[in-house]
Amino acid sequence: MINYKFIIRICFCLSLLIGAQSCNKSTEKDPISTGKQTTPVNSSDSDVLSNPIVIKDVDPSLSEWIEFKELNLLITNIANGKIEVLEGSQEMLRDLFSALVVQIPESVNSNSIISRIKVLETLAYKLNVEYGNNQNNSIEFELTRDSLLIAYSNLIFQITKTLEKKSQFISKIN
Repeated sequence: MINYKFIIRICFCLSLLIGAQSCNKSTEKDPISTGKQTTPVNSSDSDVLSNPIVIKDVDPSLSEWIEFKELNLLITNIANGKIEVLEGSQEMLRDLFSALVVQIPESVNSNSIISRIKVLETLAYKLNVEYGNNQNNSIEFELTRDSLLIAYSNLIFQITKTLEKKSQFISKIN
């Protein structure tokens, strides 16, 4: 007879060991946060930054979340190069992001999603300031724009995973 608890414990210990070994790798400082110009990123990173994917299809259960539709429109316009949507004031961004958090549907109301919305908010403010300073042709503007698009994709991914997790029904067998 196979002892499943023993096998699960072994797998868990192995995953902890692998995770601990991967934490020993040194981390490089982010050129955006340090404000210093560094050498270009490697080819795999540049592919992600130059071709970020904006995911438009979200679960139909979120179709009533109007603020999310507004965010999707804003991000889609920025991704398509229509950066004039940034001409609005910071109050417009503040209202959008505060409404996103206040009006969040209960099915996706979790700390992980709210934190991703806050990251998007911070990047949107940064992009708005850089656009206002007429630096929309700078490398910093492009990096911030790409970071915003990646953060949006991360939000979509987290929403999808949260809805998927809540839809799973797990019953305990005695």
